[in-house]
Amino acid sequence: MTRSPRKRTRTAITRQGHVQSAVRDRPLFLSRLSSFSFSLCQCGVALALLCGIAFSQDTAKAPATPSHHELAHHELAPYAVIFCTVWDPDSHPVYGVHVQLRRTGEKKFRWEAYSDHRGELAFRVPPGKVDYELAADPKSLKALKGKGLTNREPVKVHVEYDEQVDTGLHLTK
Repeated sequence: MTRSPRKRTRTAITRQGHVQSAVRDRPLFLSRLSSFSFSLCQCGVALALLCGIAFSQDTAKAPATPSHHELAHHELAPYAVIFCTVWDPDSHPVYGVHVQLRRTGEKKFRWEAYSDHRGELAFRVPPGKVDYELAADPKSLKALKGKGLTNREPVKVHVEYDEQVDTGLHLTK
């Protein structure tokens, strides 16, 4: 029975000054470098094939984004913007207020938004000569850490056609 040669440990291999690879008696770093360059060559060939396939496809297809004339009417429909800033009694912007918007004379609120860190919010509404009412939700005002802010009455906003109307909602104590 012959004994198999003793397996060398990693520390024994790294202590030697010049380590030989098992392939063709080349230094170990050269054998690793040649296998690395071979794998790079394989990646390059694969990439070249993929690019050739992609460019050989028919490029006369329709563009990915439709032109201005091909868009549906509802995507080109004009709109008006009601831009609002919510203020506290000290004229500081208020964050996180739930603001609701409805047409004058309607019972149900159709649009709603929350004020951002600058107290600002915006509503996108259909164009035309229309009056709107803007009000803060009382439930969201209670959640503002006991500041005791209220909204006495809704703010009236008039929109003419497709314009931007800037308004403010001033909360009181």
